[in-house]
Amino acid sequence: MIKKITATIFLLWLIPCTASPTYLGQDVFDKQFTVDGGKTITLRVGNNGALPVENDDFKITGAGFYVTPGKENAKDIKIVWSFSFAAKKVDSIISATVDQVTDSGELISVVNNEKAELHSRIWRYQSSPVALNREAAPWLYTNSVSTFIYKFKIKLNDNSIVTMYQPSVIPTKTKEAILYMLGN
Repeated sequence: MIKKITATIFLLWLIPCTASPTYLGQDVFDKQFTVDGGKTITLRVGNNGALPVENDDFKITGAGFYVTPGKENAKDIKIVWSFSFAAKKVDSIISATVDQVTDSGELISVVNNEKAELHSRIWRYQSSPVALNREAAPWLYTNSVSTFIYKFKIKLNDNSIVTMYQPSVIPTKTKEAILYMLGN
């Protein structure tokens, strides 16, 4: 049961789709985000997830998390943050960073991969498992959709940098499923 719920949650953020008026059966809308200390950008999101952001060179294929049982106790549920992108035209890059953008537009470093590698034109990063509790994940205990925005910076071999912003939407039903697994 935990594996099915984990797989479902993971797919909410990693299933690629094309820009359309619906996403996972829900209406899609434009949402404004404040980034980089005041700059406003508009990205497409829905109640069940965000559409993958892409440009001519890259497509963000993951910006979210999955839950996993603890190694010693299956009921000791942990969260693993996962980020990925696909390179459309290049076979190698120098580095990749991911920052969480706060509501005020400030940045919190999440990934600093100074020697990034593409494997079959895909870059992936997964954090170490983190305890899933009120201190580590206060957003889980709110009764509303939680939306995070991540700033991806990809440094290319010519030292140019590609910057992309990817929202990650966590629906209340997903939170309810996680809380159920935690026994709350």
